[in-house]
Amino acid sequence: MPAIGELRRRIGDAARALASIGSDNPRMEAEHLAAHALDRTRTQLLSLPDHDPIPAATLERFDALVRRRQAREPLQYLLGSVPFCDLDLQVGPGVLIPRPETEVLVQRLLYWIRRVGWWERDPADPGTAPSSSLVPAAPPVPTGTARPWLVDVGTGSGAILLALLAELPGWGGIGVDRSEAALAYARTNALVNDRADGAVVGFACADLLTALAPPAPVERMVIVSNPPYIPTGDVPGLAPEVCRHEPSLALDGGPDGLQIVAELLRQARRVLAPGGLLALELGLGQAVVVETWLAAAGFETLERYRDLTGRERGVIARRERDS
Repeated sequence: MPAIGELRRRIGDAARALASIGSDNPRMEAEHLAAHALDRTRTQLLSLPDHDPIPAATLERFDALVRRRQAREPLQYLLGSVPFCDLDLQVGPGVLIPRPETEVLVQRLLYWIRRVGWWERDPADPGTAPSSSLVPAAPPVPTGTARPWLVDVGTGSGAILLALLAELPGWGGIGVDRSEAALAYARTNALVNDRADGAVVGFACADLLTALAPPAPVERMVIVSNPPYIPTGDVPGLAPEVCRHEPSLALDGGPDGLQIVAELLRQARRVLAPGGLLALELGLGQAVVVETWLAAAGFETLERYRDLTGRERGVIARRERDS
């Protein structure tokens, strides 16, 4: 029977093969794939003695995973999960892979929610809804009650929505996406990562905010989105892991990359009451354009925030009163 030592030898070979396709960290990728084949964590794998036996099928699974990675299938799809803001999110074909820069959007939005005084649970709202309040298909309808509402447009895996709700006890959350395939991951992730005390969360398959039809703009609502913002002509030039495997629905933002952003802004103006927040992740160089649109639509820009590399990445704004 083969042993861990043989798997480690193949990890070295795999690392060299993955380096040839431009992997940023080929050794680590190879170790993650080996651990996945062994059904262990990477830390557990690294601690096993070389002489420990393993099934021959483990080596075959590892070799197959390496071949798929060499064909530029995303590592996260092969592993079936990705860490995001202390959550472990399931991902796979049909859903966008959450990126580290989107964690910055979560943190900056939490900062502004605290600044406007919506951080703590409102004493008028007991917020005791149990975890069984997860709605499998249709979302709860936001109303003008004391409970604040968070709407994640283009929720994908549910990353932004679930990361925020984990820090916002008693809030209501709605994840909206045009893709049923993506929503299947979001619903699963909501069940697996149900850490939001008293939160009410549901999902809707719809285009932007069309699923929300409140009789009047909703008080204490936050709309957040990582929308498609890549210009159509740029999509084919993305890394093969992205343009060949991740859903174009989550990438293609139209000819200038801002087609969907512009429509979302128009709809958000109808749904948000004065004081409501709108937070958007954007492509490089787009925030300055979107800020002018926000001002024309009656929004005050609170921040054009920067990502981990110091580049301007998005905008957070507040709905002002109509003049």
